[in-house]
Amino acid sequence: MNIPYICVIIMMDMMKKIVKFLVSFLLGIVIGGVAVVGVIFILEGPDGMSDFIGKLAEIKVVELIIPILGAFIAMFVAIVLHIILHEGGHLLMGFATGYRFISFRIASVAFIRKEGRIRIRRFKLAGTGGQCLMSPPDMTPEKVPFFWYNAGGVLMNFVFALLPLFLLLMCDMPMWLEMLCMMMTIVGLFLALANGIPMRPGGMQNDAMNILTLYRNPQKRKDFIRQLQIAAEVTAGKRLIEIPAEWFDADKVDDYKDLLRLASRMNYQARLIDEGRFMDAQLSVEDLVEHFSELPMLAQQELAGEYVFTELLTEGRKEVIEKYWTKQLEQYVKAGARYSSGKQRILFAYALYMEKNNDEAMRIYNDTLAQKSDYLIEGEVRGDLALMEEILRNHHEVAHATEV
Repeated sequence: MNIPYICVIIMMDMMKKIVKFLVSFLLGIVIGGVAVVGVIFILEGPDGMSDFIGKLAEIKVVELIIPILGAFIAMFVAIVLHIILHEGGHLLMGFATGYRFISFRIASVAFIRKEGRIRIRRFKLAGTGGQCLMSPPDMTPEKVPFFWYNAGGVLMNFVFALLPLFLLLMCDMPMWLEMLCMMMTIVGLFLALANGIPMRPGGMQNDAMNILTLYRNPQKRKDFIRQLQIAAEVTAGKRLIEIPAEWFDADKVDDYKDLLRLASRMNYQARLIDEGRFMDAQLSVEDLVEHFSELPMLAQQELAGEYVFTELLTEGRKEVIEKYWTKQLEQYVKAGARYSSGKQRILFAYALYMEKNNDEAMRIYNDTLAQKSDYLIEGEVRGDLALMEEILRNHHEVAHATEV
């Protein structure tokens, strides 16, 4: 798990709030209309009500349905456009401050730089709509520019909220275009404020909170930059064990709302797993599990999945596995398995050690192997396949020794 993914989760949380707000707004119009009818009936009586209904009857149904339908379509288009604009803002400001392109994703379509060329891959992170991932300039973490890269999305949403507003005020446009401009303004301003005012929605930092944290504490910049550097390397094809060890640290997490430190710690645990040091990874995970309820939901799901994996490979305590392998976690892991080999690795270990289903474990391994070129994060795939192969070898050796 890394900070760029967390930022996108926040973005989609904002999008869901926008949808709820606008649906509530349109529903409020309907309820308001019903209330008006009730007031007319009370004040004017049956005759006044009959006169009002007669006037309504003169209005064609199409004239009522089209604006409402148009509002929903315009809302959907505005949300999609502002997702692209938000991620595009990070991309543009990243380029302007020396960052290098790694990948750009909208929905499940990702554009990735590979061997000097742009390639298309399929990838999706549960609950997200897009992601811009860039590699920071080559300088010490304390000196790497962070403001504009983080602020780019907010800036782009704000600009493309004011521009449609200007067009609304200054130009005569068809009704459908007016509606789109209105929704672009509403959605853009909401997102700009939601990401531009420092806060932790759902326990996770928005763009402005990232900026504030990095400005107040230069030491946190190392955590932030390391997330981007590690993500760049694994996307380019390196396993975690092939990345400089000093990029990973086991420093204690003092504030479990500090996602920068939390993500760095979880990257450290991921490296231990990639090294095959499952017991060390288990001990490291247990330190965070003690504060499980304090973690954001996404961090809980990611941590629980790796905790179950390390438990399966070490002590195999059934009560621990059953406690954390909930229906919710199972659904989360299975949903992510289409795009993440790390989730496949967890399902593989669960089938092999918990369900004692060798055939299912082999099916998961073979599926991962067959689809390895389709995954976005090449280094993760290489590591997960190597781990599964090593686990299979050890499992077969133990089974053979038991038979003998």
